[in-house]
Amino acid sequence: MAEIPVKKTGGFPVWAWIAALAILALLAFWLFAGGTDEYAEDETATETDYADTGTISTIAAIRSRDDLSSLDGRDAAFDGVDVTDVVGDRTFRIADGSGNDLFVVLDQVPSPDQPMVEGRYDINPGQTIDIEGELRIVENGRIDGERIEDMPRDTQLYLWADEVTILERS
Repeated sequence: MAEIPVKKTGGFPVWAWIAALAILALLAFWLFAGGTDEYAEDETATETDYADTGTISTIAAIRSRDDLSSLDGRDAAFDGVDVTDVVGDRTFRIADGSGNDLFVVLDQVPSPDQPMVEGRYDINPGQTIDIEGELRIVENGRIDGERIEDMPRDTQLYLWADEVTILERS
């Protein structure tokens, strides 16, 4: 029997198989290694991983930050917080339901010569309030260049409050 050479005239070319395998390998790499980076942040994000813009609405978000100086100048608005302690004529502490607290300075003129006049707001311990203002850093124990004698020594950040709504009076 004689061997007759047979010439292949059809089928899928070898170069096409190689190209298909290369595309498949790139797709697998993208799916399993290269395409997951942008989603990993979203999956591990927590309430405290917020962008450095917008209004801060919980004291817990402030207390969970390691670098309080990054909050300097940020707007803050807290709803339904309790006044825990009145420190001075225009200074007091507020706390949320979890026990996180924050020192507050009212944006108002003190009234030491008029003992019966409280200013715009009559703040007392035990009140529930809504409060808005700007977070500021305590610099060298001073608030806006003024030494606040009644300010607790551990205060690093405070709320400069310009709007208070008293929800429940004590």
